[in-house]
Amino acid sequence: MTGAAKTLSYGRCKMTKPVMTKFVIGETSFVSRGVSHIKVGDEVMEIPIKSIGIIDIIDELTPPKPPSKLEAIAKDSDIAKALGITEDTVRRVQDYSSDEYLEEIVKYTEDLQWAVVLPGIDVEFIDSAGKVVTDKDEIILGLKNAGITGHQLGTLAGDIKALTADSEASADFLSGNASD
Repeated sequence: MTGAAKTLSYGRCKMTKPVMTKFVIGETSFVSRGVSHIKVGDEVMEIPIKSIGIIDIIDELTPPKPPSKLEAIAKDSDIAKALGITEDTVRRVQDYSSDEYLEEIVKYTEDLQWAVVLPGIDVEFIDSAGKVVTDKDEIILGLKNAGITGHQLGTLAGDIKALTADSEASADFLSGNASD
C-alpha cells in the first residue's frame, strides 16, 4: 500500500505519514484507530476506538426545535433596542427554557452520543455465553447495566469525534489543504 514515508509535525508530536502508491481493495483502509482513556474507580481503562462517519450520524438525527410563544416586547426594553423595534409589540419567540424542550435536548444528546459511540468502539461485544451481540439496544442496555456513566459516555463520544476530526483534517483533499 505504501511507498516512501514523510515525517510531519502533528500537534505536539511528530508522525510518519505513509505515501500511498497503490490501493489494495479489501486491504487498504482509511480508518484511524486509537484509544479512549476512561476512569473506572481507581483505574483507567483503555478502550480501542476508530474513526467513523460523524456527519452521516448527525444528519440521521434531527435535533428538537424549541416551542414558540407570544411575548410582549416593550419599545424601551433591551430586546426592542437590539431588534430596532420602536413601538410596543407582540412577537413570537422561541422558548429555550421550556421543560419539555430541555428534556428533548437531553434525550437528543444521549441518542447522539450512543450513535457515535456504538460504531466507534473498536471492540466486539459478547454475551455471557460467548455469543457475539450486534443488537444496538442490547449493547446499550449491557453498557448501562455495567454502570457506564454519562461522563464516560461523553468522553468516549468526544474521543471518537476527535479521532475522526483529526483523521479528516489530515486528509482534507476537497479544499486542497491536505496536511503534508
